[in-house]
Amino acid sequence: MTQTNKSKGAKKSNSHKRKVSMDDAPQSEEGTTTAPDTFELPEVDTTKEIV
Repeated sequence: MTQTNKSKGAKKSNSHKRKVSMDDAPQSEEGTTTAPDTFELPEVDTTKEIV
């Protein structure tokens, strides 16, 4: 049961990271300070979903 949960979490993490990287591309061009900030926000969301 734990393996299924981990598998789903990993898949969701990849999807979120891919969407964030696309949104980060244009934002990072405007300001490098926004790139790291946006990256930290989604990471916290993924951890909450995994739990």
